[in-house]
Formats: sequence, C-alpha cells, structure tokens
Amino acid sequence: MGGRHHYPSARLRTVPDVFRAVTGQIDYHWHAGIWPRIADLTDDEYLWEPAPSCWTLRATDNHQVAYDYEWPPPQPPPLTTVAWRLFHIAVGCFAERATRYFPEHVEEPWTKRIWDGPFDFPMDAAGAVAFLDSAWCSWRSGLEAAGEAGLWRPLGDGEGDFAEMQLGSDDPFIGLVLHVHREVIHHGAEILLLRDLYRATHDG
Repeated sequence: MGGRHHYPSARLRTVPDVFRAVTGQIDYHWHAGIWPRIADLTDDEYLWEPAPSCWTLRATDNHQVAYDYEWPPPQPPPLTTVAWRLFHIAVGCFAERATRYFPEHVEEPWTKRIWDGPFDFPMDAAGAVAFLDSAWCSWRSGLEAAGEAGLWRPLGDGEGDFAEMQLGSDDPFIGLVLHVHREVIHHGAEILLLRDLYRATHDG
C-alpha cells in the first residue's frame, strides 16, 4: 500500500457516516488505483512530452523548478506532462493545503501558492514521488485528526471566496475537502493514462 498511513475499512465503520464516505472514497482511489501505479514512475515518463508545447516543470538557473502556469488558462488548454500533474497534486492539493489547515501534521511547511514559483521541488521521478507520499500523509493524517466535526467548521478566508464552488468563507470545510479529492482523482487518472500511453508508444 502507498503512503505511511493506511486506514482499513474496519476502522472506518466506527466513525460517522459522512466522514466515512468522504475519507473512504479518497482512500479507495489512492490505495487501489493511484499510488500503486505512480510509485514506480521513471524519469523518462516523468518529463515526457507527448505533444508539442506541453506545460511541464522546468529547471531554473538557481537549481529550482518553474511550474508552467497561466490564469485563466489559454483555450484550448495545453496538454500537461506527468511532472506537471504530479506537482499539481503533491503541492497544490496536499502540501499547500495541509500546511494551511493542518500545520501540526506537516514536517516541512509549504508556504508558496502554485503561481508563486520558482520552487524547491524534485526534477526527478523518485524525488517527486517521495514528496507526493509525504504530502499525502500530511493531508490525510490532518483530515483524520479533524474528524467529523472538522468537516463542518467554516472554511474561512484561506481559499479566497469562491462561493460558486462551495469554497466561500462561510461554507463548511467539507467543500474544500471534496474539491481537493476531486482534483486528486481527476489528475491522478490523467497521470495513469499518460503512463499507459507512454508504455504503448515506447515498448519494443
């Protein structure tokens, strides 16, 4: 199983139904789908650009990493590499949010937003996967500690005020949790598809 923390279904049956549903969904996708197929990622796959003009991670002159980013994104948006999507999950979904909401569960705080680069982030697959594992554990352990009550506290001003996404300051924290998990499942599936495409076009 991926990550340092595993939450077996027997334990989940002892917590309230909403918390069980919210955490059970991401635990299933993470342990059964995403992590087992990301853990052995190679350097070639990590930075592979399957089409011209991909958004990706780029090494800077000061040994940091630049993350291609533009808001609003161009239309149609560029295809993105595994490296770009892994950074988006590890940093934008887990590390940044865990630092903001669960600081006591974070060993190395991440204080920059994803548009505030360059960043100290690995340009190799093994380093990025290790960062992802640590960031997942910080988020998931913080969420576990927050428990059912934590899902319903007001979100506050940490996300701005995106009421249309149920991420307004007066919305409950569960809105952010569901948003983070949607992003992880969405981008995780795209990483797995890119790995399938890489294998299909490079084997033999």
